Amino acid sequence: MKKRDKERAQEKAVRSEPYQPGGCTGKGWTPGVSGNPKGRARTSKLSAAIRAKLDSILPGDPNERTIAMALADQVADMALSGDLEAIKYMNDRAEGKAFQSQVNFDAGSLEKQVAAMTTEEMQNRVVELMSKMQENGRAV
Repeated sequence: MKKRDKERAQEKAVRSEPYQPGGCTGKGWTPGVSGNPKGRARTSKLSAAIRAKLDSILPGDPNERTIAMALADQVADMALSGDLEAIKYMNDRAEGKAFQSQVNFDAGSLEKQVAAMTTEEMQNRVVELMSKMQENGRAV
């Protein structure tokens, strides 16, 4: 045992007060107890107000649609007229946004590898990559 550890053990043994959870002041974190027992609020007041507004009936609408339904109809009309942004928006909402993987590589390193290849090695590599693409069903 180190000298400092021995001193701490002696201090604990001599201490007359019981151990306070959360450190010596009792204001720190207690092991095994959440500092935020209710957790993060699931919605804010603004979000709740917006949801309530979207669920309300559109005033003067002969079909008595909700505001959300009217907005969806308008975006659908824009998409049908060829608006690409509206098409993307509807697709993202209906299917979920596509994830774009982040690939980090050193372009300088790749350039060095390619520069070190002979013409025959490059041709063989291209053929190899094209055959892998065809195996995976991708157009070449």
